[in-house]
Amino acid sequence: MKTLSYLTALLIAFTATTNGKKKDDNTPKAWKRQCVACHGKDGKGNTPTGKALSIRNLTSKEFSEIKTRESIKTQIRNGSSDENGLIRMIAYKDILKEEEVDALVEFIINLPQGEE
Repeated sequence: MKTLSYLTALLIAFTATTNGKKKDDNTPKAWKRQCVACHGKDGKGNTPTGKALSIRNLTSKEFSEIKTRESIKTQIRNGSSDENGLIRMIAYKDILKEEEVDALVEFIINLPQGEE
């Protein structure tokens, strides 16, 4: 079961694509490639996968009160599991370059905040 959860998360992360109609220079390619499937373009987690995994709204007031650059970077690098050990977010430390992680951190820090 744990392996299936990991494989599902990995598959979702690697199959996330953008429509390519308009390039958004403010959005890191890694966000479009790795994060959109779960977190959505706007960071609210309002996607089928985001809803299934109860993804945190990265624009919420609650998140804005607890986020730090370091905590976001740690989450991206190490991923997370639930209390049963099921992977909720894969670790990107061996997938993304450090500059990609840094770009994601800045993107997340600068998402519009206070939205529910």
